[in-house]
Amino acid sequence: MNLLRPTLIFLILLSFSKIFAQNNLDRSVLLTASIQESPAKITLNWPSYAAATKYYIYKKGKDESFWLNSPDSVVGTATSYVDTKVSVGVSYEYRVIRIAPTVGFGYIFAGIKIPETDTKGGMLVLMEDTYLSQLTAEKDQLIQDLTNDGWSVYF
Repeated sequence: MNLLRPTLIFLILLSFSKIFAQNNLDRSVLLTASIQESPAKITLNWPSYAAATKYYIYKKGKDESFWLNSPDSVVGTATSYVDTKVSVGVSYEYRVIRIAPTVGFGYIFAGIKIPETDTKGGMLVLMEDTYLSQLTAEKDQLIQDLTNDGWSVYF
């Protein structure tokens, strides 16, 4: 009887975890970037999010370790940000934080006339066994895309 009570409580709590599962899209800011060479500018775009109150945009250079301390910001109804403080031939990493009841994050790497990187290094792809047979085509496509993009893929 002593073992039954903790097991029963655990099973009840486990059953509620499915009800309150998080949606990863709510925690993500899906970013795209477009560029213009002259005058140089990078435009970040994202889908609208009704509950957003503000977006903070952080920027750093490719070789910098830290984000700028004072990010730019735009109102919650915005779906884009234009960065004119860019140079041709220089790459930048952007982090966008959406302020809303569910905070979201997005990252993108962009630059104007950046030389291609032939070899990017290694990428370890992990996949849960329960989904492996159901997502074979998607897994194969991901591995092909990563390989075509210059990664050595380890599965």
